[in-house]
Amino acid sequence: MSVKIEWQTPSNGGSALLGYKVYIRTNDPNKFETNLVDCNGSDPTIMATTNCIVPKLKLISEPFNLAWGSMIYVKVIAYNIYGDSSESVVGSGAVILTNPDAPFSLIEVYSERDATSLGLTWLEGLANGGSDVLDYSVSYD
Repeated sequence: MSVKIEWQTPSNGGSALLGYKVYIRTNDPNKFETNLVDCNGSDPTIMATTNCIVPKLKLISEPFNLAWGSMIYVKVIAYNIYGDSSESVVGSGAVILTNPDAPFSLIEVYSERDATSLGLTWLEGLANGGSDVLDYSVSYD
């Protein structure tokens, strides 16, 4: 599971672009960091496609430490032989989500059993994956 970060190619100011500096906000709202392994803006493929793909597990780890359910905020700077562009507007559009943990402690409520139905109760999983759990699917054999 990954997050795709995309941006538009800016004007090069009359000199070929040499790359991009891609900054992702950490859990500290005043701090942005780079991920040069997955989002090295001088990589020819990243330069050509103006996007990079960052695994979600890297975003929830050092140095970003984002929690499941966090918005991802990114800014990009282009550069050429004359220096850096201005920072882009900080963009967001993705939320770090994953599947919720499985419910546990499934118990039949005997007082609700009759010829056509069962009563069941359970506890929510410990983590919701970053979004409210909307529904449960119950299977029986």
